Amino acid sequence: MKQYFIEDIFNFEEGKDCEIYGWIHDIRDLGGLKFLLIRDRTGIIQVTVKKTVVPKEVLELVDKLGSEDVVHIKGTVKKDPRAPNGVEVILKEIELLNKAQRPLPLDVSEKVEADVDTRFDHRILDLRKPKIQTIFKIRSQILKYFRDAFRNKGFIEVYTPKIIASASEGGTALFPVLYYNKEAFLSQSPQLYKQALVIAGFEQVFEITPIFRAEESHTYRHLSESNSIDMEMAWSNLEDIIKVHKEIVLYVIEKVVEECEKELERLNKTIEVPEIVEIEFDEAKELTKGKVENRAEDDLSTDEEKYIGQHFGNALVYIKHYPKEARPFYTVVSDDGVHTESFDCLYKGLEICSGSERINDHETLKNRIVEEGLNPENFEYYLEMFKYGAPPHGGWATGLERFTMQLLDINHIREVIFFPRTPNRLSP
Repeated sequence: MKQYFIEDIFNFEEGKDCEIYGWIHDIRDLGGLKFLLIRDRTGIIQVTVKKTVVPKEVLELVDKLGSEDVVHIKGTVKKDPRAPNGVEVILKEIELLNKAQRPLPLDVSEKVEADVDTRFDHRILDLRKPKIQTIFKIRSQILKYFRDAFRNKGFIEVYTPKIIASASEGGTALFPVLYYNKEAFLSQSPQLYKQALVIAGFEQVFEITPIFRAEESHTYRHLSESNSIDMEMAWSNLEDIIKVHKEIVLYVIEKVVEECEKELERLNKTIEVPEIVEIEFDEAKELTKGKVENRAEDDLSTDEEKYIGQHFGNALVYIKHYPKEARPFYTVVSDDGVHTESFDCLYKGLEICSGSERINDHETLKNRIVEEGLNPENFEYYLEMFKYGAPPHGGWATGLERFTMQLLDINHIREVIFFPRTPNRLSP
């Protein structure tokens, strides 16, 4: 016989034979009947064991089974409105493939809640929970839709080094590594290399990549290792790169709404395609004036971003022309000498994207590095490529985990990454 996924069996005709491989999610004993709830990555199905019908050796094996045991089942499909999804499987044969050690450190069926530390200490079991698996199925689709959107626009997917010689954006939030007896660091961003590829003539590139930030941040929105969706494009200004971001993000959200209906229903989530709002940085600061106590001087504080999110609701809010002090050294400074050709995108009160036009003149860039208190010698390879004809260009980076968290209204970023890395968690 052929193996089927559980979601396929729901559509079988009554009386059809089937095979199932999966985990025991739960067991219910009603005297003459025993119900095994079997789970695979596609769903849960009820397997009915009629004690007066199955052979004695089968019944003896069933009596020894428990939660999370791995089994192979053969049976016959039966329609029954009382069963989950209106379908059950009448057991014929069962094989125990692997027995789970008990007691389990947490309850996968979620009848008993586990605290956060227990969940993430035993993340493999935690990830078996159907609702949590559903989050990651949507995350997988989100990645597909981003790739599709970039390719539809003619972008080339690239991969840049994750072990680097110097900071990508300046600052000290770096993880040092030993590289053949030399000091090196884990990459904060693919920024300098994606610019290099544009200057090399690839013109439109994107990368979905891990990034590493050694920040002692214990908040709902920070991770020490996360994933960034980066793009860089030649012949572009600020308006061009904002336009690309709008089109790609709206495409992704619309595709999730259109193609992940079943998964959203399992999570009891409804997603509305957002409106677009564009405001100047100075307007944003004026908007939060008198409304928020914790305000940043040359940037937007977390509380200010939250207030802007409350003010504009579900919208994607593009805030343009941040002050020079708030932007990395490679950002084009506006004609007023105060602001920059840059933007952030807020979604439901959280920054999910940051981008800008990039300086493409060698001397201007070198001066900005010095002005920021950085050593130009640490950026020698980066500065050199601007000597050979760098086109006007710009780009942005969107945090995959932040975007997924906000899209699904999940309250902590650790819930949307398989194995979160935070200042106090290095395993599993």
